[in-house]
Amino acid sequence: MEKQVSDKLQIRAQAIKRLQYMGNVERASQTKGLLSALQAYPAYIEATRIAAFYPMGIELDLRPLFEDQSKLWLLPKCLPKRQMVFIRYEGDPAALVKSNFGLLEPIGEAEEADLIIVPGLAWDQDGYRIGFGGGYYDRYLAKFAGRKLSLAFDFQLIEKIPRETFDIAVDEVLTNVSI
Repeated sequence: MEKQVSDKLQIRAQAIKRLQYMGNVERASQTKGLLSALQAYPAYIEATRIAAFYPMGIELDLRPLFEDQSKLWLLPKCLPKRQMVFIRYEGDPAALVKSNFGLLEPIGEAEEADLIIVPGLAWDQDGYRIGFGGGYYDRYLAKFAGRKLSLAFDFQLIEKIPRETFDIAVDEVLTNVSI
């Protein structure tokens, strides 16, 4: 168990470092390709209610997707005891409120999605991921019945993620390698 935690910390640190040093041109090019691939992906086309995340710092920038008015967009709100819900986002960043964690969150009532785009720092071929370490998404995904999908830059896909009993895999990881 301690080795798994140590390995996860090392993978997380390496992924953060790589994301921090990713050039703007490379980031823009890969992001554009990933978002285009997502918009052509059957699960995205079929979905009407999509849970996503508002990008912070080094995360993949999903904001261009929010312009798709054919979808109802939901963003996360963190709750006590490391719980999370998703709330409707109308597309106005000024309506988001900065949380205690520095995240921008919507205000409103919790709603359910039929597709969730799960953030992270690294993934393996089986869909297991390493996030920022809070466990919010694993707790949420354990109860989520819809489709689980992640988008990742090519270098974020690694051979094997150390797994613990509470880790929840996504159904698929789209990368520019899989495009």
